[in-house]
Amino acid sequence: MKGIVAFTLLCLVSSGCLALVHHFTKETRKENREEFENRELEGLVPSLSNSELCLQGLELYRVEERGYGGKIKLAVVYENSTLSGVRALSHTETPGFADILNPESWISNFGQMPLDHIDAVTRATITSKAVIKAVQKVNADHASGISPCN
Repeated sequence: MKGIVAFTLLCLVSSGCLALVHHFTKETRKENREEFENRELEGLVPSLSNSELCLQGLELYRVEERGYGGKIKLAVVYENSTLSGVRALSHTETPGFADILNPESWISNFGQMPLDHIDAVTRATITSKAVIKAVQKVNADHASGISPCN
């Protein structure tokens, strides 16, 4: 009985410590996430301000799609109504399979070739199909006039 009480107390103290750490690091985690997104978008857009981008003829869409390991958060950029690039901002895909999401890899095909010419990757089919599906959704929104500039 003492063991159960001690174990329960240990769990409560541990949970409390984790909750405190979570609370006090919330802003730092948010800043780190934003910094990572900024680095991922370097070279694709000159700014993250929608108003500045819209003045330059750029539209930055953010979209999420379910991949193999969970949500994949993407940035899709149009320049003068033409798809110019896609970047993965966050994901929980399996290492190795997620390599296709690196800017130097498969994902760089978006904006370089027509969307209907981009095929799924054999070794990362679910991940690549999720990216294609997300870009197709944004493409449909863009074609119907839905824009972050409106």
